[in-house]
Amino acid sequence: MLIAAIAIAFVAAAPPPDPDAAGFGKRACAWAGDLASSARADDFERELFRDPNQLPPSLHAIGAALAPTCAHRAESGDFVVGLAKANARRLSDAGAPWTRVDMATLLAYQLVDPVRFAQDAKFRPRVLPLVPREMDGSISHALRERQMKELNETIGIDFDSAETIELAWQLVPRASALRKFGSAPLRIPDDYASPIEATVFVLPSRFFTPVAVETFLTAQREATPGRRLVVITDDDMKNAVSEKLARSRIDWIDSFGRDFTPWPRDPFTVARRGDDSGVVFLVRPNLQEGREEDSNMARQIISGASDSLDRALGTMQWTVASTAFHNGQVLLTPDAAWITLHALEVRNLERMGRRAIPRKQFDTSKGIDDYLALSKKSIAELEKLYGRKVRVIHPLPESGKWAERKKLIDVIYGGADFDLDSLVTLVPGEDGKWTAFVADLSLDDELFRTTPDEEWSRFRSAYGIASSVDLPVALAEAQRTKRAKGLDAFVDLIAKSLEREGMTVERLPLLLVPVPLLADTATLKHRDFVVGWNNVVFERAGSRLRANAFATVLDSVDRDVVARFRAAGVDLQLLPPLVRSVILNGGYRCASNNVRRASP
Repeated sequence: MLIAAIAIAFVAAAPPPDPDAAGFGKRACAWAGDLASSARADDFERELFRDPNQLPPSLHAIGAALAPTCAHRAESGDFVVGLAKANARRLSDAGAPWTRVDMATLLAYQLVDPVRFAQDAKFRPRVLPLVPREMDGSISHALRERQMKELNETIGIDFDSAETIELAWQLVPRASALRKFGSAPLRIPDDYASPIEATVFVLPSRFFTPVAVETFLTAQREATPGRRLVVITDDDMKNAVSEKLARSRIDWIDSFGRDFTPWPRDPFTVARRGDDSGVVFLVRPNLQEGREEDSNMARQIISGASDSLDRALGTMQWTVASTAFHNGQVLLTPDAAWITLHALEVRNLERMGRRAIPRKQFDTSKGIDDYLALSKKSIAELEKLYGRKVRVIHPLPESGKWAERKKLIDVIYGGADFDLDSLVTLVPGEDGKWTAFVADLSLDDELFRTTPDEEWSRFRSAYGIASSVDLPVALAEAQRTKRAKGLDAFVDLIAKSLEREGMTVERLPLLLVPVPLLADTATLKHRDFVVGWNNVVFERAGSRLRANAFATVLDSVDRDVVARFRAAGVDLQLLPPLVRSVILNGGYRCASNNVRRASP
């Protein structure tokens, strides 16, 4: 106690140097060196706790001492690590709940100089290597989880640095960086192959309520009792629902505050090593604007999965795919990958060195020819990726007069804003013949006439349609807009093309719902969303196919669609919709990603 008191008195007598005075860098280096050699970090942290006004100038000076030119940078780094450890120990011993001030103070110790950390790119590499040493397994697990969330949400550190911290803080069992796949044959299963071994969902609290998540996962577990359900979410959501879902046997993976969206289908494709020995996640190389964090989703699964889940899936690995792809724009059958022209746009634009297709690209036959030539190159790359023939699901304007070709281009681009799997579902028949369920907006008039008022009332409530909106009249008007007619022409084009392929084509209604009809549009920037009866996930169950999709809450239409799928040989079970996902144009297939069992 006497030694500590002497150290505190010494520190108090030597305040940090004035940052505005000449020679601050040299003075800060000397001051930090003296501090590190004469005081214990836990004693100094105790003094700063008593006088928090000294915390910012002290950390600012220590931060300056981390400069490469400072002779005391190593001991200064060790000292600030000790300060952060002492503060973490203080909070851990006190126990939850921790205030915002508590967490901000710990964050300040870990970032050393938070303002400079945020503004100075050269300062970050001096600080980040220190953070993994600042907490360990002896600190409250809840505190470690919350502080990891603070680091990700507040400063948005890169994934590799964050993962290093998570591993050191004993928050994850492994580093995905060590699971990077090398080079070997890979096989991407088709959409109907073998039973599904595990399904991944991402259910953040910023998108969904605990009630919605509990309802959905309970129904999913009942529908697929033998399947592993892997859920990436934040601590708030897990704490709210995990006890109620204890019997549902969820494999929880903490997002640690990362800004993941609820659509795991988009950022990666699940492949298997050629010998079927395990799973490899092929990460989409073309990042989606506003969803850049999703590129780390597969790595978060690998690092955060329990040892049991990792073993079950054969020691998961990941790599970046060889070419751009869009899982919403491909339907994988055993011998073909069916796509739209829109699936090729990102790769085509990369080749063109542009961010968007020039407005005059299709104003000449040469412009059309040039774009189709690029598309053929992109198709060849996708054939290598998918290991099967790539088929365009609609005709291409490959010949004829320019006016006819341009007219076909216009029809194709009527569906540019919509994912293929929300418009078309392909079903294999026992006789080898395929059935295609294709959306048809012209069927909506009958739907509006025959659907009971009480179902429209439930629809209004479920999707948050404003009370002032006249349903279904307002929806009927929305299906007659230029945009809706353009989409209807596109799906008609697909239907006719698949009929020529010898498929049995059946049409399903599809509702285009304008966002302005909703009561709350505050955070919504898109024009509309789709409520339909495609976006289906299949799995083989003995001699029959079974499938899941979101219900629409228009119960009479849901029942009719289920019966039509049953007639096509599919046992379709509709699950309670994650409405926020649907409003943001994410159907069931979009809101899940699936690991299929190895071939027998």
